[in-house]
Amino acid sequence: MWVAGADGLRVFDGQGWTNRTELVPSISTFDKEHGYPTHSTYSLRVINKEDAAATVWAATDVGLVSITGSQLELYDRSAGLPHYVVKQIILESDRSGDFSMWVATDEGLCRITPSAIRIWNAGTGVQANNLADLCISRRIDGTRVMWVGTNSGGLAYFDPDAEDLKWHALSSMTTPALPNDDIVGLVADRQNRIYALTNKGVARITLLCRNPDGSDHISIEVFTSDDGLPSSECNARSGYLDSRGRVWIGTVAGAAVLDPEAETFDRSPSPLRITQAHQLKSGRELRQGHVLVHNENDVVFEYALLFYYREADSRFRTQLIGFDDRPSEWTSEAKRSYTNLPAGNYVFRVWARDYAGNISGPVDHEFRIKVAPWRTWWAYAGYASAAGAATYGGVRWRLHQLRLRNEMLEATIREQTADLAAKVDQLRYSEMTTREKADDSPSPSTSSASSNRKAQKARLEAVGAKDRALEASRAKSEFLANMSHELRTPLNAVIGFAQLLERDPDLNREQREHLTAILSSGEHLLHQVINDVLSLSKIEAGKMSLTIAQFDLHRTLEGVEAMLRGRTRTKGLQLTVVRDPDVPRFVLGDEGKLRQIMINLLGNAVKFTDAGSITLRAAWQDGIGIFDVEDTGHGIAEEELENLFEAFVQTESGRKSKEGTGLGLAISRNFVQMMGGDMRVRSTLGKGTTFSFDAELAAVTEGGDRIETRRIVALEAGQPEFRILVVDDVERNRTVLVKLLEAVGFVVDEAADGREAVAKWSSWRPDLVLMDKRMPVMDGLAATREIRRLEAEFEDAALPEFEGAPVPPVGRTVIISLSASAFEHEHVEILGAGSDEIITKPFRHERLFEALSRHLGARFESYLDDEDLEASIAPSEAPSPDRLRDLPSEWVASLVEAVVRGDVEQCVTIVDRIGERDEELASHLRTLVRSYRFDDIQLLIEESLSA
Repeated sequence: MWVAGADGLRVFDGQGWTNRTELVPSISTFDKEHGYPTHSTYSLRVINKEDAAATVWAATDVGLVSITGSQLELYDRSAGLPHYVVKQIILESDRSGDFSMWVATDEGLCRITPSAIRIWNAGTGVQANNLADLCISRRIDGTRVMWVGTNSGGLAYFDPDAEDLKWHALSSMTTPALPNDDIVGLVADRQNRIYALTNKGVARITLLCRNPDGSDHISIEVFTSDDGLPSSECNARSGYLDSRGRVWIGTVAGAAVLDPEAETFDRSPSPLRITQAHQLKSGRELRQGHVLVHNENDVVFEYALLFYYREADSRFRTQLIGFDDRPSEWTSEAKRSYTNLPAGNYVFRVWARDYAGNISGPVDHEFRIKVAPWRTWWAYAGYASAAGAATYGGVRWRLHQLRLRNEMLEATIREQTADLAAKVDQLRYSEMTTREKADDSPSPSTSSASSNRKAQKARLEAVGAKDRALEASRAKSEFLANMSHELRTPLNAVIGFAQLLERDPDLNREQREHLTAILSSGEHLLHQVINDVLSLSKIEAGKMSLTIAQFDLHRTLEGVEAMLRGRTRTKGLQLTVVRDPDVPRFVLGDEGKLRQIMINLLGNAVKFTDAGSITLRAAWQDGIGIFDVEDTGHGIAEEELENLFEAFVQTESGRKSKEGTGLGLAISRNFVQMMGGDMRVRSTLGKGTTFSFDAELAAVTEGGDRIETRRIVALEAGQPEFRILVVDDVERNRTVLVKLLEAVGFVVDEAADGREAVAKWSSWRPDLVLMDKRMPVMDGLAATREIRRLEAEFEDAALPEFEGAPVPPVGRTVIISLSASAFEHEHVEILGAGSDEIITKPFRHERLFEALSRHLGARFESYLDDEDLEASIAPSEAPSPDRLRDLPSEWVASLVEAVVRGDVEQCVTIVDRIGERDEELASHLRTLVRSYRFDDIQLLIEESLSA
């Protein structure tokens, strides 16, 4: 037996340390005194040949030593080794009997064959250069695996029979992981499992199978002093597989032996328990199925695996269903906390894994967090109803004034007309009397002069009465025009800002539904109340006309149902829309007027129905749409049906409700008659009413294009810069347009009156001007005419001037007038002044973008519906409350005061100041302020103060 030690190399023959002349004649000890190059030998390999003396290869700290008989040879760097320190040798032979070897050195792995030497180091696959040991095992399929242990880089392995070596790594950072990256020895057992000796225990590595990508599925079990080793430190570098298949391991505190054949495995999962669940702030127990209020949304769960062997190796993974998208990674932490949870239903789920990989669980714990009272659906419905009621109340008051004024004007007109008729009758009587007296009078000249004077006086009085009547009529028209402007202008701001909020990506689905209700209510207010008065004036003047276009009748019915659903739900009514299968989807007609008819009839049904149901039925036959609106309301007395469709006439129920103008039914019937149909009514007092009407709606053939409403997101890339000047004396209206256009990508400037608009046009050269009509200093008409005058003078040799300054030449600017007037004669005046188009306030943003695309050729990126936008929104992670503690205390105190008062402007001012120090925190706070989530801000502040 050959023995390598720190003091050299010795030979043992079984009886003692004697000469072995058949191996090395006359030499029994190899050390420096007997010609051996060093005392330190790390490993030995012996080659026995039948026809030659045995050869011993020794790995030493000075190189590779070969001993054949009494001949010693030393191979070091001069012979091609990468380093003089050699730790391990593996000998191989081919079919021809030629030997090759794998050599582990302090500068990498070396393979020596009769024809070449090849080296691998940290730059060509090995994790570290200072190798510690080599070992060979086999996979289940019989292929060989070479294992390379390093002193600092863990373990590497590869297929030694492959032409191109592909290295794989295992370390304390891989999955599965080694207990330590310092490998001091390797041992392979009879099952081809590798035991890696480290300073923190022994890792048993098993190659289970091949993965589809060619990698190995590996299992690693770690043995430490907890498993019976005298010590977890195995730096004695001793490991051995004996003839019985037992694995011997040397440690700094002694040796241990493992018999794989005698191993037993516990594969049964251990009990897993949630030991404690409680609310974080109050410490109250969170029982199974418990319901927490909205501000008790901080919870803690503690859990344990009831397994008392190698407890430190137990691992847990958790998931809060309803909050976490997927389970967490495995961790030794036996506690999980959740803070600031939103309202909803939750299930906390936990799994456990013991040291042997046995999985326990899952164990569930259910609980629920209630929605804050001010964030429930009925609260938002209340907010929307309050806003709508306030707006509606203001408009009703103005309409009441309008009605009184209109009645006064009509009375004045009737009075003046009657006075005029009386004067005319008086004039005729005077002329007749004069002629009779002329026949009887003896003095013709005297009688004729008197009669002429009376006739002249009567004529003057008649002309005066006529002028007064015409003046009253003009005053009525002017009053209606003023009311149109005064009512549409604030509604333009309300609907405009609501549309801006609708574009906010931070809004959730519920908030978008509330905004949609606000928009629908605002537009309904515009169409049903304000336009009622204006439409009546057009009908009386014979100037109302139809706007025939293709539209989606199914979508119109669905939109009307959605608009009224909130009101019916509030009153506890059942709203049903029944559409016959024969009703075509796309038809030709005036969608706006048809929608207004339905809204008027359904609005009256909701108003005069306290319990029961409301039904809208739609049918279609031979190009005629047939519609019924049936309710179970108060009903109408038979004597009131005759005058039901007269303007400003209300039923007894209508007068008691103190709602409406008495115009809806009159206008609706006129619209129906314009659309080629008529309106009918059946009613039983105390049981309900049914309004029926029909209208000509030609079905569009299957080849008709479907009209899709797309929401604009941004300008497409690769277009020139578009400059737009917004002109309006109302700051709110300018703000809506500036924010909208800048968000899409336009370059925008603004002006508060016409004179400022002309000055900015002269110096800034916008591509398009959005011009309000009514403004102080210089109105929109005058400003438009001035811009067109300056453009026309560019053809002259001298440049035109505005207020004494020359105007540089530019191309023709597109001017779109934004008018709150709905009167046709005013539109003719606006276009005559030089505007290219008129957009009536309030308007949908899509209408403006369509005009910009048509006049400027602008191309937009867009999406079809709200779901596309919500899918692209990624929720932002709330910042840590610690960030608030880093702010000055007076800032936080000011923010608390503003939140308590609900002062949005003050909150924005404070958040902007915070942005100078922490922009990420300020961005999150701005999102909360914009969505009025003051409770979330208050909770964030409380967490920062209590931590």
